[in-house]
Amino acid sequence: AVTDENNNLCGYIRFVENKEFVLVGLGLKPLLCGQGLGNILMKLLKNECKKRYDNKKIALEVRSFNKRAIKCYEKSGFKITDVYQRGTLIGSDKFIKMEYKRRRFKIKE
Repeated sequence: AVTDENNNLCGYIRFVENKEFVLVGLGLKPLLCGQGLGNILMKLLKNECKKRYDNKKIALEVRSFNKRAIKCYEKSGFKITDVYQRGTLIGSDKFIKMEYKRRRFKIKE
């Protein structure tokens, strides 16, 4: 959970690990969108994944209409890997799967 100085909930990050990747879920209080906090949340997410899951791929799902979130994720290095229709509690919706692959560097002597 991400809280403000008054302990009000501002956002969250959820991690679910499987064999191939870590699926993350995240959200930010709508009133706080557009203030650069999404970029901060993405940095926290990537740092926490690195600590917890080493070099595993990070994946997330986002509804296709959420253009602001998609732009934030792309700015953070996530790439679209799939687009699909999926059932939700209130019907069916179009989702986008995005993945972040950490770059590995080797030092040559």
